[in-house]
Amino acid sequence: MRYPVPVRPAACPVYNSGSAVDVPYVSRSRQLAEVAPTSTRYRIDDLTNSRVVQDWAAIAPSVARGVLVVSAALNAMHGEFSALELRQVTFEFTTAGVVRQELAYYELARVFQGATS
Repeated sequence: MRYPVPVRPAACPVYNSGSAVDVPYVSRSRQLAEVAPTSTRYRIDDLTNSRVVQDWAAIAPSVARGVLVVSAALNAMHGEFSALELRQVTFEFTTAGVVRQELAYYELARVFQGATS
């Protein structure tokens, strides 16, 4: 079954497939103030091919602001014919029993190599 192509978010950075990617995150309250969470976790999804790249994993220590480094191994492209793949990183912050999620997006571009002689 072929799923519809997801809508590309505005200001979505593009990286070469197989490259490590830095994804910044900030835990904020409803008033948009930075809040130090008691726990933080993340997951990575390939929206183009509807698959989980990385299931929920904890970020320790849990801080209000940080950068998640997505390894090159997790950024291999899976669609055989796709020139681009859209990735979604879901960050889940828990503070005083309140759970908030924030989303970040990036695209992977297939690196094409010409024929060698």
